[in-house]
Amino acid sequence: LAAFSFANFLCNAAAALGAPGRRGRLFALGLWLFLCCDVCVGLYQSWLLSGALDRAVHLGMWLFYLPGQVLLSLSALPDPVLRGFFHETK
Repeated sequence: LAAFSFANFLCNAAAALGAPGRRGRLFALGLWLFLCCDVCVGLYQSWLLSGALDRAVHLGMWLFYLPGQVLLSLSALPDPVLRGFFHETK
């Protein structure tokens, strides 16, 4: 079941790379960061790593999760709001 879920997630992340516009790029990047987070969670849960690698993977889970969450949230903003968020108007 985990392999099926991961395969679907990987296909969705790959398909998101073709999404048009700024919102599409933010969404795709957010999905890829979540995918990296899931890989770290899987490695952490597998007990195959030890020492520094185990700590690095544990830290990586959170380093990928938070930016992924922010980017996915930003991708839901309407285009005019998103445009104003990245470019100050005078």
